Amino acid sequence: MQAPFNPEIQINYHIALLKLKELAIEEMGKHKGITQMSIRALGKMIMDELQKSKATMQANKTWIAEKPIDGRYRYSSMGHVGLHNMDEGMLEQYKRLAMGEIEQRIKQLWEERG
Repeated sequence: MQAPFNPEIQINYHIALLKLKELAIEEMGKHKGITQMSIRALGKMIMDELQKSKATMQANKTWIAEKPIDGRYRYSSMGHVGLHNMDEGMLEQYKRLAMGEIEQRIKQLWEERG
């Protein structure tokens, strides 16, 4: 059974994914070769998670801007419009959650390969 949709949790998770995407892009520019290839693969997984997150929000009438304005993200959720701010501690928690989800996906892919 899936938990009911919570817009604040989903918005926080989506912001964490956006930050991970930024970090991956930044790291891509710093590295070459196999490290860059690994970062690119991870970036694709982050993008897949972003698409899933976006689809979940869209199905629940929630939207968030991709770029912050003065560190806050514009959003709309079920008719309510506002600016969402996330402190660094909360952001780190949600980034760890997102990285855990991606790590699980990687493990699953390896297990499927045998």
